[in-house]
Amino acid sequence: MLAPKIPAQTLADMLGLLRPRIDPALLDDKGWSNLLRCASDLPANAARCGFALEFICDSSDRFADLSMLTAPDNDISQHFIRHGKTEKARSGHVILGRLFEVVRDRGSHPLGCLSLEFDLAGEVERGLVPGVFMSPTTSLETPLSGYTDPADIMAVLELAGCPRGAGHDSLISTLCAELPTGAYVSQCGLFPARQPPIIRMNIAGVSRSALATFLARIGWTGEPAAATEILACFEDVTPDFRMAIDIHDGLIPPRLGLEMFQTLEKTRLGGDQIDWSRFVTRIEQQGLCRPDKARALRAWPGSDQFPNLDGGVSIHRMFHHFKIDLNAPATRVKAYLFGIVTPTIRD
Repeated sequence: MLAPKIPAQTLADMLGLLRPRIDPALLDDKGWSNLLRCASDLPANAARCGFALEFICDSSDRFADLSMLTAPDNDISQHFIRHGKTEKARSGHVILGRLFEVVRDRGSHPLGCLSLEFDLAGEVERGLVPGVFMSPTTSLETPLSGYTDPADIMAVLELAGCPRGAGHDSLISTLCAELPTGAYVSQCGLFPARQPPIIRMNIAGVSRSALATFLARIGWTGEPAAATEILACFEDVTPDFRMAIDIHDGLIPPRLGLEMFQTLEKTRLGGDQIDWSRFVTRIEQQGLCRPDKARALRAWPGSDQFPNLDGGVSIHRMFHHFKIDLNAPATRVKAYLFGIVTPTIRD
């Protein structure tokens, strides 16, 4: 007699299966409630592209923001296309639906794929219209590629509902003009629900030696030495990095995000867990991660099999990256715990 199938109609159902794997030091009941409220509106099969839970490592707060990878014509893209056409759709969902249609139709536009980030701290309503990160068509086949033409960046931001002007056009042009050889904007993002709305440029390919000069030339007002010192501290375990630079109110604020990755080859295999454990130990020793959260982070990697769920699936748990936020005098670290659902291979 076959065992009954585990129902998994929504992403909340899928995430609920992982609750025993997430230590209460990371998520309390309110954090879970916020996460599941958001995920209850998303299809379960969205997890087949991958999701990330974002935690602040040194904070006593126990909540997670939710990020989603997407692909053309997958369940989550179809969800937002349908949702954007309903009578009561929020304006942000209408824009998202149109963006997914643009990606699906693969026209002559500089937009290749999207990822979403739901802000779930505090008021959940703010997170129900996610931030959207946009990558060019070249990134679908060549991971180490991105935008270098400011016209392309401004075009995709306009598709996402960001009006031209307001001081950001000239900043984007300056940023692209000052990109060192081999550097590129891997993603341009927009957080429409934040006040004021924030544009984010994720920049990859800048060498450590070129970092300070680049930041000075684009008008960043923070202290470059702090960035180079923190990168040097983790170079042996996370040799690859990209910068997250915000633009709002026509200015580049002093906050700088440094997203820390293992090499692309290791990342494709889920990362070297020994190196990630060393990274967690190091941020704990530097006072950038609470000991209880460090313990919980180390317990995350692994896999679970659910033979009665949709014909049999596995949920693989791994680290995606860590982000070090520099905003003098504060330094914070955020962990991105990744999960992806795959069909179970049977003999």
